[in-house]
Amino acid sequence: MTSKQKEFANKYIDSGNATQSVKDTFKVEDSNYAAVKGSRLIRNDNVKKYLEENADGAASRIVELSKSANNESVKLNANKDILDRAGFKPIDKTDITTRGEKINPIYGGQSFQRHEGDEEIIPAPEENQGG
Repeated sequence: MTSKQKEFANKYIDSGNATQSVKDTFKVEDSNYAAVKGSRLIRNDNVKKYLEENADGAASRIVELSKSANNESVKLNANKDILDRAGFKPIDKTDITTRGEKINPIYGGQSFQRHEGDEEIIPAPEENQGG
């Protein structure tokens, strides 16, 4: 493992953001390049092994932040990260069409429509079933 790979891995452990870790480690400005390089680095066998060996330390730091951070936003984000890592991340679903129509988010299994100028989101009309 190179010293730059180790530096990247340590920054990635602290932040969880591979793109930003590449930017900081390799002094890269281009976000697309950094994203690709970060993706490759976290799949590198040496980096992957280092990350696995040091994951417990990262989890401990997140738990410590969730308890003792002075900033409420830091505490909140640490708790969100803990829940995300435990598998409690909210599911994001999107209704994707193939006819060039607007993409509508799905909330609780119910699709909603939003039109220009609407003040509120209204349920999408249900399609005719067996007519």
